[in-house]
Parts: sequence; structure tokens; C-alpha cells
Amino acid sequence: MQISRLHEPIRVRADFGPGGVVKPRLFKREKMEAFRITRVNSKWEDKEQEHTLLYFSVCTDRSDDVFQLCFRERDRTWWLECVMMDG
Repeated sequence: MQISRLHEPIRVRADFGPGGVVKPRLFKREKMEAFRITRVNSKWEDKEQEHTLLYFSVCTDRSDDVFQLCFRERDRTWWLECVMMDG
């Protein structure tokens, strides 16, 4: 498995539910067509000072790769942290 670290800002459409539940639905990289999220493999939290970082490992409809997304609550931005590819 090959991991490509990107830390790239992205646009994400997500559902924000009761109790702070966040579920990403699709994401868009600059100058690329949107990736529809077909499965959230896992999710976890980390802290950056007193701010929460929400991480998601996701699969999409356009690739067999696994993408790691991060939502930074501090500034409400989304990041594509890395892509894990077979090979």
C-alpha cells in the first residue's frame, strides 16, 4: 500500500446531526470532479490545543483508493490529509 500525504484544502458536503454527529457525503478537490462518498470506514477525534479535529477514512464512487479527510472545528475547514492506494 502506498500513502500519499497531501494536506490539501477541499470542499465537502456533509450532514451535521444532533449531538454533533458529522457525516461527510462528498468532497471536491480543486479543478476535479466531485467524489461521492460511498462508505465511512472509520472516524476519530484529535485535539489541536483546545480545538477538535474530526478525521474520517472514506471510500468513494470514483476510486478504489481510501481517503483521509479532516474537519477542523476551529476554523470550520476541511482538508484531504492523505490518500492510500494499492500498489
